[in-house]
Amino acid sequence: MTAGRPLRLIRHPAIYAQDDLTLKGNVEIYGSVFSNGTMNFNGGPDIYGDAYSTEPIDNSGGNISGEVFDGVDSIPPPQVDLTPYYDEALADGTLFASATSADAFLSNQTRTAIVYVDTAQKTTVQNTNLSGGLVTTGDLDLTGGGTYTASEDHLAIIVLGDLKIAGEVTIHGIVYVTGQTTFGGGNITIEGSLISAGGTQIEDTTVAGKATIIYDPDIAASWQELQGISGATSTENPCVIEWGEE
Repeated sequence: MTAGRPLRLIRHPAIYAQDDLTLKGNVEIYGSVFSNGTMNFNGGPDIYGDAYSTEPIDNSGGNISGEVFDGVDSIPPPQVDLTPYYDEALADGTLFASATSADAFLSNQTRTAIVYVDTAQKTTVQNTNLSGGLVTTGDLDLTGGGTYTASEDHLAIIVLGDLKIAGEVTIHGIVYVTGQTTFGGGNITIEGSLISAGGTQIEDTTVAGKATIIYDPDIAASWQELQGISGATSTENPCVIEWGEE
């Protein structure tokens, strides 16, 4: 256990939480986790990697198989510029000004597109197979089921609000959320990374139910090439993500 250590490198980050991180239930994390707040475990979640937090970490339950680094320096999240996503959706006719229109386009459909939902309304999408990317400027609920696969140089999901996922949902790529991230019931899988970036109102990240998050080194290694994202600066092997200064 290391306290007071200036931290610059996070190896294999499956989850980055700008504030508190709560893992409960049948949760498996294959990769490391980082929290700028407290880290809480309930119900026997398993972390197959290292854990980093600015606060003390209680691993008395043996939830963490790797090393524990607590009392580390706070690290800001990477930032995302939505302009390329907006422009691509505008050009392709997949820019929606209402959550209802986006729901009608996506739910119970198979689509290949960059979809941009430009409204403060909550967007609810169910049973969707989407290849490309999904951006919402309000809250997003993914329910029922579906698969979301990022195109080669895009994030899979970007939410400028709260994200809730429930049901048989699989996401291949990086998920970026500025608000609260909650996983409910069902079998939920993210192959990539989850960035709960927080904002002016910093919320918690809660992962519960049957959820699996698998760090994908191929995705992380290409972060520098992803549309709109900044703050990821290393592609060395093993893959290291940097969010901070020397």
